[in-house]
Amino acid sequence: MAFLHRGWHARVRCNRAALAGMLLLSSGLFASGASAADAPAAAAPPPAVTVAPVVDQDVTRKVQFVGNIQAIQQLDVKARVEGFLTKVAFDEGAYVKEGQLLYQIDPSPFQASLDAANAELAASKAQLASNQANLTQKQITLDRQLSLVKSGTVSQAVVDSATADRDMASAQVQSAEASIQQAQAQVETAKINLGYTTMTSAISGRIGKTKYTVGNLVNTGSGTLDTVVQMDPIRVVFSIPEKDYVLLTRRIAEGAKTQAEATTVTESGDTDLGHKFTPTLMLPDGSTYDTAGTMEFINNQVDANTGTVSVFATFANPDSLLLPGQYVTVTVQEGDIKKLPVISQSAILQDAQGSYVYVVGTDNRAVTRRVKTGTQIGTSVAIQSGLITGEMVVVDGVQKVRPGIVVTPVQQTQSSAADASASTSQSGN
Repeated sequence: MAFLHRGWHARVRCNRAALAGMLLLSSGLFASGASAADAPAAAAPPPAVTVAPVVDQDVTRKVQFVGNIQAIQQLDVKARVEGFLTKVAFDEGAYVKEGQLLYQIDPSPFQASLDAANAELAASKAQLASNQANLTQKQITLDRQLSLVKSGTVSQAVVDSATADRDMASAQVQSAEASIQQAQAQVETAKINLGYTTMTSAISGRIGKTKYTVGNLVNTGSGTLDTVVQMDPIRVVFSIPEKDYVLLTRRIAEGAKTQAEATTVTESGDTDLGHKFTPTLMLPDGSTYDTAGTMEFINNQVDANTGTVSVFATFANPDSLLLPGQYVTVTVQEGDIKKLPVISQSAILQDAQGSYVYVVGTDNRAVTRRVKTGTQIGTSVAIQSGLITGEMVVVDGVQKVRPGIVVTPVQQTQSSAADASASTSQSGN
């Protein structure tokens, strides 16, 4: 029993020692944990961002519009007299010159009408000659009777009769003269109608498919026999919003050398469009038309339905690559070249106040800079105000930046710039 009692006490002492050890270990862990929690956290390094310098480039302002090709002149060939076609004197789709014969209507009936009118005119002239001779005779008789009445040889009644005969002869002369005028008018009408049987082109251009062939009867109700379209030069018409019209007119006036020239621009509409702005075309297949055009004029009113103003430009078209009815993309480039700061489009951010960028100074601190953007040049944008050449702007990693924080600037390399350009291009598509 004594042995059991001693064993029990030994186990109690052992358990107490183990418990004490566990308490010491727990208190040590708690103390170390508390010390770690109380230690300050390590500061995060400044975010790395890609920066690029602001560079100057020659910039021209460009805007794009959808344009429609139209002929400057178009001739609808129509019959003006009735008759059978005896000749179609052109190849369909060929180029014809001004004055070239297109159609011939049988002239025989119209030649006969002209001959008849000439005969009527000749008869009227002969009648006039006869009436004039009669008038001369009647006037001689009257003069003789007037001499005799003074001597009492003839009565006044004889003189009155001679006077009446003279007046009638005079009226017959006047009637014959009127008949001649009428006959001359008939001759002219017959000549005109005969001329209408020969149908020529009033303009030079390309003719289309004829609607009537030889042997068909045509008249004023036959509609258009064919159409001739002037191909070179040709016109492109595009519409600009009315706000752009205001800007366009102001920019033209700004380019005037004197106030008088500016007044001419705004009041008379005699704008210097051709020198101030240069239009170019992108064809339906995506290719660029070789020749730049010339701005002609701006229309004199705003379309109430669309709120746009039509602008007219002409292009040389010697190869007939441009056809009336085609739709093309018109790029209008301002003629004056300006050197402006240019940055990557990826650097530009937007908020409710407009456009801004982050500029990194010598202390590596990013600050907000408000900018006014201009013409887009590929993946770059011209800056009209807000930046100067040489300043460093954040072009990649802008999402990491907050105004006033310090950053780790990494200079943009050519390869990274190319990658950014390709990425921007793909995202834009």
